[in-house]
Amino acid sequence: MFPGIFGFHWDIGHIIFLGAFYAALTTIAVTLVRSWMRTRNALNTGRESSIRWKVDFHDLPERSRRCRHELSGEVEQRECPNGFDCRVCDNHASFAPAPPAAAPEFEILGITVPLDRRYHRGHTWVRGERDGTFVIGLDPLATRILGGSAAPELPVEGTELSVNGSAWKMRIGEREVRILSPLNGTVTAVSDGSEGWFLKVHPGADSRTTHLLCGSEIEPWMSHEVERLERALGGAVLADGGTLVENPGAGYPKDVWTAACEELFLHS
Repeated sequence: MFPGIFGFHWDIGHIIFLGAFYAALTTIAVTLVRSWMRTRNALNTGRESSIRWKVDFHDLPERSRRCRHELSGEVEQRECPNGFDCRVCDNHASFAPAPPAAAPEFEILGITVPLDRRYHRGHTWVRGERDGTFVIGLDPLATRILGGSAAPELPVEGTELSVNGSAWKMRIGEREVRILSPLNGTVTAVSDGSEGWFLKVHPGADSRTTHLLCGSEIEPWMSHEVERLERALGGAVLADGGTLVENPGAGYPKDVWTAACEELFLHS
């Protein structure tokens, strides 16, 4: 069928075949080159985290993709179509804004949750500082889940963060949890968590925090997260008196605990 092969003849049938074959081969080659160039450009511009998150988000269980407005009771049922990034949601502005919290904090299952900050669905919180920077920490539920023995693997100062990309990792022995970044920005300082926060960040070009939970949204969301944890572990996580146990994954096999953490911290 190809020139140089015994029995090949230049006739109309062979010409048509070769034309179609090389046209298909050229199309495949061009597609591969374009894909490689897009991938290289994404890596060079730091957009690989955004690409990864879009894939991870759609692989999450449906119960993990519920819209914030469903959790707060504003709509009966709604699945988020935007990867929890309300900044790009056409419908977000049409919902009533979350009213301010009536108290500076609330308690749920023995966990005290401050309301002077905004919360990311991946269980970090963000608080603005007077100098224009933001501090980022683990929310109280995440801290209780990971226990006091978790060691952070933090980025170096100057690292660029992107919303829903990796911010840092928490490691307990061989177990590892990837913590998602709640906002865009540049890391200006790091802490081991002993000061209550892990990262200080200078905000990036898009410093809006409208995608983060605030006010009266936080309590129903936190309740929903405890329910998700129980379902993921397949058992109760409450001690006597209705408080969440310390390090609730300690009594479960590694694969069960890892899968539960992956769901709760929004890994696919």
